[in-house]
Amino acid sequence: MYYQTLLTLNEKYDKEIIESFDLWLFNLPQRVSDRISIAKVSSELKIEFKMAKEILEESVGLGVLEHRYAIRCPECNHVIEIVSIEDLYDKIANINNCDACESEDLNITDEDIQILYKKNDNNYNNGNTGTLKKNIKYSDSDSLKAFFEEEIIKPNDIFYSPSEAQKKGMIKLFEKIGQEEKNTTAIGNQLRNFTEYILRIVKVFEAANVRTMTNEIDCLVKNKLKLGIPYFLNELGSIIIVECKNEKTNPGNTYFHKIQGILKIFKSKCGIVVAINDPTKPALQIANANYLMDNTVLIAINYDELKKVVYENLNFLDLIENKIVMLKTNATTYLGDNKVFEN
Repeated sequence: MYYQTLLTLNEKYDKEIIESFDLWLFNLPQRVSDRISIAKVSSELKIEFKMAKEILEESVGLGVLEHRYAIRCPECNHVIEIVSIEDLYDKIANINNCDACESEDLNITDEDIQILYKKNDNNYNNGNTGTLKKNIKYSDSDSLKAFFEEEIIKPNDIFYSPSEAQKKGMIKLFEKIGQEEKNTTAIGNQLRNFTEYILRIVKVFEAANVRTMTNEIDCLVKNKLKLGIPYFLNELGSIIIVECKNEKTNPGNTYFHKIQGILKIFKSKCGIVVAINDPTKPALQIANANYLMDNTVLIAINYDELKKVVYENLNFLDLIENKIVMLKTNATTYLGDNKVFEN
């Protein structure tokens, strides 16, 4: 076997199929090694489409392959560009026309994005056995929409995927929180600077400190989501108000009433409180009551949860999404991965 990691697949598939796949993958020319399609593997190995999809996904889990995304013209199906997950949304947002059919003002959705695969040569013959995926019901589609529906790929991983440089930037700013400063303004800026930085990592967000005639908004976020998929960010509207409270006191009902007032002024559907500690129970009750009354979302994120984002790779959008679910259900425990958020 050229890719020793693929030996793990012998536990689930015919040995001859895996050996044929290993040989085909090894001999694949470099010029096409970043555009491996499910249909091609199905044809080469003479196996069903679903099995080819499953083997390719197992190979991703084992580190042999990586996902690539072919953005197709919704009018003529021409492949406009093949990109990595880091570049996917930016490319979609900036593609306006197709050179092949000359269509303009394209509306690209998750149905127009085909999942391809790229060889990860860094994992060649490393002997790592990896782990196999379980309990996924694969369909006969290679569209991003199908991969979302099957939960093979998560939208949050597309819109929030910090680079190594960005991770280092997060750590640097996070470690400044709580340090001594010359005045209270500088102390308050510690948490605000970190929060603004992490919000800007989200590919569909623009974030900035804003002063108005009557208020100063710690972070006013513009939600630029354009991809037409059923997704929780669509519910949050185009403007999100984020306020930071770098104090040891718990945000109370007076503070939450203030944020609710700001949301009404800006006609915003969503507010986020970023604080050192959790809000008080009355504050959470206010947030839940306002959601039931007018669907306004107001959630709170604390220091310990941000710490998990920084040091344990908790997806920041997963955190926000689950906090919203907690608000809607009036839950008192974190709902990520259907279990209580571990301390």
